[in-house]
Amino acid sequence: MIAALRRLAAHLRWADRRALEALRREAEPPAPARSLYLHVLGAEEIWLARIAGRTPRTPVWPDLPLDEAAALADRLHDELDRLVAGVDETGLDREVAYTNSAGRAFRTPLGEILLHLCLHGVNHRGQVSLLLRQHGLEPVPTDYIEFVRGVPAATRPTGRLEAIWLKRARGSVMDQVTTAELRAGLGLVGNADQGGKRQVTLIEREAWEAMMRETGAAASPSARRANLMVSGIGLRESRGRVLAVGPCRIRIHGETRPCRSMDEAVPGLRAAMAAEWRGGAFGEVLDDGTVAAGDEVRWTTEGGPA
Repeated sequence: MIAALRRLAAHLRWADRRALEALRREAEPPAPARSLYLHVLGAEEIWLARIAGRTPRTPVWPDLPLDEAAALADRLHDELDRLVAGVDETGLDREVAYTNSAGRAFRTPLGEILLHLCLHGVNHRGQVSLLLRQHGLEPVPTDYIEFVRGVPAATRPTGRLEAIWLKRARGSVMDQVTTAELRAGLGLVGNADQGGKRQVTLIEREAWEAMMRETGAAASPSARRANLMVSGIGLRESRGRVLAVGPCRIRIHGETRPCRSMDEAVPGLRAAMAAEWRGGAFGEVLDDGTVAAGDEVRWTTEGGPA
């Protein structure tokens, strides 16, 4: 067991450092994510203090600047490394007497405490990553298998629904909304296009931004006259695939080819859209439901490899 604990302690140091890096690279990281990370360190301090029979130096929910948190993390990890390096299998059976935060007295074998100490932060670091992603920021993976292999675990690519537009009538202005109702077999409630295979049209934010750079323009993506703008998900060659947008699914039936009106919006835009599905895609709605800007977008396994 001692060999496994030493590996877990090394992973804890690595994972705490990675989570801290994700927070420090943001000018204003989400407060709940910062709080959860600091709690991970606070809990590590509490347990190390119980093992050593000393008074904790920080509360279980500390409030520290991230620079101070980095120094605290280094001290805690050094203390844990010394502890697991100096204990043997027999020492793991030693019972540690302590009183928990509710005032109850316990006696727990050292090995069980060390195992809890190494595993406690796993859940909270996952919560930190989720909070970063929900705020449109990029988390870092802290999986044990990545620590061992040096290569991230396989993940299912996900993107984000960036914007929603409704076309009230053919040729009319596109109205941007924050939420919209989808109806299976019909399309977007309140949108002019209903039924058939072209119920919803989609564009990629990354493709639009690239075309604006190429044409030297700064037009709103509403000029494309698509219904949904996604990011982090490629639409190229997606015919037959099924895209999950929030709680709903859209089966992609083809590429939305650019028309002459694109050059009226931005000179040269039609040519810029001509290759690699940059004009976007169209499809039919498979589920009833409400979608909102910020929803997760991902390819499902239906209709092709995800």
